[in-house]
Amino acid sequence: MVNLILFYIILSLLLISTVTFGIIWYKSNREKKSLFFKLFIGSLISAIGLAITPAMHDLIAGIGILAVMVSIIYIYMVSKGKATNVFLKYSIMSIVIGALFTVMGFCFKSYSQQGLDREAAITKSISEDANSSSSSESKKEKESEKDQKDLENANYLGYKYMLEDVPKNTNHVITKAYMDKDKNYNTTIFVNDQISSLSGSELKRYVKVVFDKVKKLEDGYEPNEKSGASRIIINDSSGNRLAHSSFFTRKIKYDFE
Repeated sequence: MVNLILFYIILSLLLISTVTFGIIWYKSNREKKSLFFKLFIGSLISAIGLAITPAMHDLIAGIGILAVMVSIIYIYMVSKGKATNVFLKYSIMSIVIGALFTVMGFCFKSYSQQGLDREAAITKSISEDANSSSSSESKKEKESEKDQKDLENANYLGYKYMLEDVPKNTNHVITKAYMDKDKNYNTTIFVNDQISSLSGSELKRYVKVVFDKVKKLEDGYEPNEKSGASRIIINDSSGNRLAHSSFFTRKIKYDFE
């Protein structure tokens, strides 16, 4: 934040200097060789250099340092009598402008680095949030899949055991009830001789009662999610098929009609 404030202060001073030197030069003799014209041009170049993209910060700082070093060496040589003082005033100007360029370059560099650090921090935060969210969703999906499989397994086993009690619960009208593992886990039902001896509409009515009872039991446990059971099959006491459930509608279809 401090570097950003310093950047705007220097830029403002350079703009003010540019306008001031430009006005003074314009109101004077307007000679391009005059000191104010050179100060105007120098301030203008400095202001533009400060305002352009931060990608130039290393170049700007390098030019500034070079200008300061060359000017100091020249002034030292003049002081030792090893060089004429023709360019002395320009050397002093060069030191001032070079110092400004150096400060500008480092301001840019610091400001750019802050921006890069801020962008990197934001990117890292977004990436971490995304990874955390993805990991959390993946964990929830796995837990959900496990819970679903546990439920399906419980339903399957519950239905299987309840079928074993069907003969007793129907006073042995149904003599046997089980899921046939070797035939797509179909629910297979056998009725007693009394039902088997019936015919026509009477047989149809009793078979429908048996079917509805088994269908209600199956609906209560929904074993199909686990086992892929396709049909309920009702047989007479001799093993002849009396009825079965439709594969798609699960409604009863009679085989003796």
